[in-house]
Amino acid sequence: MKKYLIITAAIVLAAVIYFAPKKSSKQPVVQKHEHNHGFNEEEFLATAKKSLQFDDIAKVESFDKDIAKSQMLSAYDSAASVFDKAKRPDVAAFYFERKATKEKTEGNYLNAAYRFFDGFKMAKDSTTLNHFVERAIYNYEKVLEISPNNLNAKTDLGICYAEGSANHERHYHAARSGYHKPKTRKRTVEFGIFVG
Repeated sequence: MKKYLIITAAIVLAAVIYFAPKKSSKQPVVQKHEHNHGFNEEEFLATAKKSLQFDDIAKVESFDKDIAKSQMLSAYDSAASVFDKAKRPDVAAFYFERKATKEKTEGNYLNAAYRFFDGFKMAKDSTTLNHFVERAIYNYEKVLEISPNNLNAKTDLGICYAEGSANHERHYHAARSGYHKPKTRKRTVEFGIFVG
């Protein structure tokens, strides 16, 4: 009798699980500073600032003060420019992303996305790589919300999914949507590398 009761309970449990509402397999869009996998943005920025030339450190500190007290949008560009000149697009990305949160334009999100994209290629560890890929994806998706036909953003987004994301089906479709009319030979070659 006990055996039949256990078997009946197992069958009922299996039926309940089978007919229970299913959760969506759609992955949530990563929001700012979510799922940072242990990446410390402030520590990263502080270390990067210390690596600058003395004059550049003073410039960045001045721009940071302008940002803190008056939220001057041009100060974000100026600080990012210092890091671009120092060949640190990974750091400039954070300034452009912060500017994009104040002034939500395609150009601001694109500036951040391009630099996060370059930053993930420069990453020296998996924590940094994961963070930069997530930030690049987030910013490219923002670009595409504003300008759905931006082929460069679509292609780079596909590369981000291919090189830094476990969701391979999503990267394939993102890349395909960006392939219709590539503006440059580079984009055609990049597409062929990971889809072809």
